[in-house]
Amino acid sequence: MLLESSDGTADYSGKIYITNDLGSTQGSVRLRASYNEVGTVAKPNFAIDRSTNDQAYDADPSALTYTNSLTIDGNNGYMGLGDITPDYLLELYDATSTPIFALSDDDVSHGFTDLAQADVFAHLSSLSTTAGGAQLQAFSDTDATGFTMKVGIGTTDPTDTTPAIKLIGGKLSGTTLGDLAAAETVFQVANNDNAAALTILGAGNVGIGNTAPTAFVQIEGTNKDSLTDTSDASQYYLMLRENSAVDSQGTGLAFVNAATGYVNNIGAALIFKRTGAYGQGELQFYTKQSTSDAADPVQAMVISNAGNLGIGAATPSEKLHIAGGNVLIGAQADVAGAFSKLTNTTAGTITASGTANIDKVTAAAILDGSLYIGTSETDSAEVYRYDSGTGWTKISQSTAGTIAEDGGANTAIDTISSMMVYNGSLYVGTTEGNEAEVYRYDGSTNWTVLNGTAGTFDTQTVVDGVTAMAVYKGNLYIGTTETDVAQVLRYDGGTTWTKANATAGAFSGAATIDSVTAMTVMDNYLYIGVSESNQAQIFKYSPNTGTPWTALNGTAGTFQTTANIDTVSAMTSWQHQLIFGTTELNSAEVYILDTTNGTSYPFRSLNASAGTIKTTASIDGVVGATVLNGILYITTSDSTALTELYSLDSTWTWTAVTGTAGTYITTANIDGTPVLISGNNALYLGTNEGNSAEVYKYTVTEAQSYALKFNAVSDNNGAAEASSNLNLGLLSFVAENQPFATTGSPNTGAFQFSHGIVTAFGAYDIAEDYPTRDDTLQPGDLVSVDPNEKGFVQKSAGSYESTLMGVYSEKPGMRLSQEDATINGGKAIPIALAGRVDVKVSTESGTIAKGDYITSSSTPGVAMKATRPGQVIGKALESLECPEPVEGLPQSCQGKIEVFINVSFADPNNFLASLTLDDEGNLIVPNLKVDKLAVSEELKVDGSLLAKNSAGEELTPTYTDITDPLKALAEIESKVKNLEDRVATQSAKLAQLEATSSASPSANNLNLTPPDILLATPSATLKASSLDVTSDASISGKLVAYEASISNIFKSLGETFLGNTLVAGDLTIDGTLSLSQNSLNSLTTLYIQNSPLTGGVDFFNGKVTFDKDGFLIAQKISAPEVTTNKLTISNTPIATGSATLGASIGTGKIPGGQTGVTINTDQVSTTSKIFVTLLTSSSGQALFIQTIEPGAGFTVSIDGPINHDIEFNWWIVESK
Repeated sequence: MLLESSDGTADYSGKIYITNDLGSTQGSVRLRASYNEVGTVAKPNFAIDRSTNDQAYDADPSALTYTNSLTIDGNNGYMGLGDITPDYLLELYDATSTPIFALSDDDVSHGFTDLAQADVFAHLSSLSTTAGGAQLQAFSDTDATGFTMKVGIGTTDPTDTTPAIKLIGGKLSGTTLGDLAAAETVFQVANNDNAAALTILGAGNVGIGNTAPTAFVQIEGTNKDSLTDTSDASQYYLMLRENSAVDSQGTGLAFVNAATGYVNNIGAALIFKRTGAYGQGELQFYTKQSTSDAADPVQAMVISNAGNLGIGAATPSEKLHIAGGNVLIGAQADVAGAFSKLTNTTAGTITASGTANIDKVTAAAILDGSLYIGTSETDSAEVYRYDSGTGWTKISQSTAGTIAEDGGANTAIDTISSMMVYNGSLYVGTTEGNEAEVYRYDGSTNWTVLNGTAGTFDTQTVVDGVTAMAVYKGNLYIGTTETDVAQVLRYDGGTTWTKANATAGAFSGAATIDSVTAMTVMDNYLYIGVSESNQAQIFKYSPNTGTPWTALNGTAGTFQTTANIDTVSAMTSWQHQLIFGTTELNSAEVYILDTTNGTSYPFRSLNASAGTIKTTASIDGVVGATVLNGILYITTSDSTALTELYSLDSTWTWTAVTGTAGTYITTANIDGTPVLISGNNALYLGTNEGNSAEVYKYTVTEAQSYALKFNAVSDNNGAAEASSNLNLGLLSFVAENQPFATTGSPNTGAFQFSHGIVTAFGAYDIAEDYPTRDDTLQPGDLVSVDPNEKGFVQKSAGSYESTLMGVYSEKPGMRLSQEDATINGGKAIPIALAGRVDVKVSTESGTIAKGDYITSSSTPGVAMKATRPGQVIGKALESLECPEPVEGLPQSCQGKIEVFINVSFADPNNFLASLTLDDEGNLIVPNLKVDKLAVSEELKVDGSLLAKNSAGEELTPTYTDITDPLKALAEIESKVKNLEDRVATQSAKLAQLEATSSASPSANNLNLTPPDILLATPSATLKASSLDVTSDASISGKLVAYEASISNIFKSLGETFLGNTLVAGDLTIDGTLSLSQNSLNSLTTLYIQNSPLTGGVDFFNGKVTFDKDGFLIAQKISAPEVTTNKLTISNTPIATGSATLGASIGTGKIPGGQTGVTINTDQVSTTSKIFVTLLTSSSGQALFIQTIEPGAGFTVSIDGPINHDIEFNWWIVESK
């Protein structure tokens, strides 16, 4: 020990150095005492230091360096451990996070290897040397459980993971400190009775009034069984209070999902907002409806202080106020995106104890709500109908591979390769080498083969397969497969088929196409997709044109930028756009054909890249496509067993519906899904896997059970039908109806209304869904029965059509429908059967006035006023008049008016009402106007018979009573002989016959018998040079005269034959047609060349003609307005810039690498307007008319050259 005394300096210090003798390199301890002079008072300080380096024990200890361990400040008595200037009575300082204060139990080890000292049962340590804080840990020697309390002080980041106070539980686990179990207690607060009021478990659960909380926060009580006083705050378990008394302020609860931070990421909130004094307020519910990070939750629901509930309405005015969207009451167990397997448990087997090891499900259709499928297996093709669960009925013959029992049908068939519902029946096509067939299903296991010889259709023989089917314009069409000679054929009944492409294997231009692989109908056209190595194509078919087939991709095998494509393997329409999928090894794609954006046939790939729909790459084929509830679905095929189901929504976003590629439910490594159809509000999928074919159902919304559902949209405007959306209607009910129930009230029906049904947006008709193949139908069109298919409708086609059904309703007030958007393969549309709707009408039969009966006109789908008895759809509630007529133009126009719908037979002019029947069943006609009246036996007239001519003048009838034809003939012959005897000579002059009023001629003239004797037979002849009759003369035989002059009126009640006739005045025919000077007028419709055997009509020596088909041919037509459904310009189109002169429409091409082409035609002038539309891509460049040479041609140009040809159509329209 070394003692160092003060030397009298200012600090008055003294030091004691203590070393040990344990070795030559041990340190020492220094005790220091000093006085600080504070004013005139010296106060003692005391410090204990320890050396920080080692020194020989006999060396001078003052040469060591020291650090302070303990300081006692003589000025205030503060003690510092590790702090030389303590600011508190006891201040501990440590620059590390190791424990700085510990309670030990006399060196008894607890076995904790993760503690600073094994004998410590409590210690205090620093949390952070920068942010501050301390940690207190205590451990029980009894149960080896522990407690840690962390206190963080000085942290500036409130989101710091180091909290201000943190309680941590732990227990002995081997030789280390382990976690507490989730249900073990970490912390409790108890009253003096030791009953825990607050408990925190190891899982973080907090219990208030509960020592074992199972929820994150669990509050319980024993004296809060009921709220006897709702205004007493002590009655509640939880209370949130806003202390301000300001209206519009309040308090609330926020709900947050996992997110980065909490600012702007509140997912939902419950807010109570003050709205008035005495605690009044409203409870608001907020949800975050935006995906933006900075978006605030918006109010979704509110309960006002008046008790009104608003959903989507911020200020509800009624007890329940709903704004926008749907209202669904009674929904149960809605499950989105659920797969269910419909076939037998064993893959490859459709039904229990049925054919096993089936390779493929290759075709499917839905008829009357039932699913039908066809399979493929060598020599063993079959057709099944799905019943329920995993139950199926085989409807082909018991012998696999045989469809029909007899009738020349084939056996050992390999594949059912196509299937379609047509005219209420199921049709299937087969594939078998050189022996393809088509069958119609007739119920049970009965089938009819529709081609007389297997493999033969029309003149084409040895056809391998029928690989596509579609219904187009009321006819069934099929596509075939046979190397180089693929065809499309129309079924004409019986076993008759007609080729739609004249040359087998070719549809537009020379080709040797192998197979028609896809078909669909859109916008009144038939579209087909074909397969040919590296030359896949799409064709459009319109039969009533000069060129029925049009190739939509100019280069075979190329769509957009992908070339050498083999097959168009799937096709459908979605939102009035053609969708098709292709098959090419590792390069499958989905394309859209959009003809609405002003260019011709633009193809656009919907893939991420060739072979990749979303994430799975190198896909070989898109083999299925359909639409369900407005969403496009496709299926793929891949040789690496990675088939998938994808969906594409209205935002053009693909979703892989199958979670794992190649897997449906538990079956994995599936190669393909060639069957994909929609029906019964679900998707049906058929798979392709060797010996393991299966059928699955994908239900988008499963197990729905609505007590009541309202679709709160203002109208549907045909949108649901156009996009193939789920047909919800405007008011739809799905509930149970038990008409044969034996308990309760079985006679109440499905629904019972105590009051009338009211629609807020003004819909007043009752509509029923009917299927149609006519996709040109629009709301307001008249529809009639489609004669081609059972239960289908089509657009009305002619005037007074007897098969009228009703009107395509734009916004039905009550719609009787189903969930599916299709019925037996046809689009379901609502047909108004009663009520009032807007109808397309024309003034074809005259101006329409309120109350007029309305029937069909000659314009398809358009109505007109009914003017004669016939079928009508109802009565006009509005008028329609044409604008001021233009001289020389017909005065017919079209529009829409409101019509009261009542499909019936009507007699607008009450003609039939004037007819009556007497007691004997005789028809009484008050007025009868005929050209000829033939009576086979007896004509009986009660009263007078009055005959008038067309001018209204009365005629005297002539009666002829022939009781016995033979007796009458004998009498006539006698009278003629008597007449011949009385004629003196044949040269007697009739002019000498001067008759008196009694018809007695003078003695020196010809003596004629009385008039009754002069009644001649039709073969009798009276000949004279002249005849002068001063009174009446009746000649019932033949009168032959060289010349006759009638000074007043000439009447002929029968047929009159005239040679060259000169009419000096007006000519009136039957009172309805008159020729007056240079005017031809008719009171009714004027028919010209109305006979089916007549020819054309020629005006102005050929300048204007109508041929017998009704085509107008004129040199020039000048009209202020022309309205037509289709404009055809008959002219020679120009294929290139060097084409023949004299055309006003044609096709041109700018060769690759050039910037323009000149079109030579003499039809262009300085006043011409030239329209150009693209046929191929221009790589984003616009085509423009650079120069016009009147009478010579014009130049079409682009800004810069591109590396491929640009084809375009052009049209010259002359303007004045």
